[in-house]
Amino acid sequence: MKYCAVICEYNPFHSGHAYQLDRAVKETAADGVIAVMSGSFVQRAEPAVVDEFLRAECALRNGADMVIELPVAIATAAGRDFARGAVNIVAALPDVKFLVMGCEDETHIATLADVQFTESESFKAVLKSALDAGASYPSAYTTATAVEAEKRGIDRNTSDIILKKPNNLLCIEYIKALKSLGSDIEPVLIKRRGSDYNDKEIGTGYASASAIREVLLSNPYAAQAQMPSNIAEAVTRAAAAHPVRRDVYDALVIDAIR
Repeated sequence: MKYCAVICEYNPFHSGHAYQLDRAVKETAADGVIAVMSGSFVQRAEPAVVDEFLRAECALRNGADMVIELPVAIATAAGRDFARGAVNIVAALPDVKFLVMGCEDETHIATLADVQFTESESFKAVLKSALDAGASYPSAYTTATAVEAEKRGIDRNTSDIILKKPNNLLCIEYIKALKSLGSDIEPVLIKRRGSDYNDKEIGTGYASASAIREVLLSNPYAAQAQMPSNIAEAVTRAAAAHPVRRDVYDALVIDAIR
């Protein structure tokens, strides 16, 4: 038996996720898909728009064979720690041979990941020079990556564009985490369909999760067209019954901290 894994939030589950799960099986010829999914809280430490049990059900009804909850300390961590923690879990699962990830660019991700994983002396020199010039660490790290990748045939403008996309950055961190573990799990890149990750407009094609979350807060049932028909009603009904408002959550968190 061989399985593929996906690291996900499904916040909420939408048609683009169903597409990825379908492609995952077709690309890998795996016997099943295991989703390692955030629970009640997701990245940026925000509460998920619907609870983890409904989101897990959505995945199971649309291509996943098992859903494993990502511990909250990993689910809410910064990108690098999120990736390392999630990949550690994936690597511990028996018979997982592939890690499927959604990206904006299928061509250069692996090379950029290797550049960052290797961190050659020339990479470190460019990084230090950029930091000494006053650049922030993320900006300096991007510059060093782009300069080093240029030696491998990727022009700097292309690297800069790729490294500005959150999904691409996560893919790079996943691949680096697999390398650091010495894992034989094969990374499989699937190009995302639809609008930009942070696009707030639903439109007519595949919408981003960010856009769907915005609509779920203002007019839940308008988001149904962006979800598989077998789960759309349940998700929108749950979102309408228990709306997750970030402003209220922020106030409660600030109160607790004080």
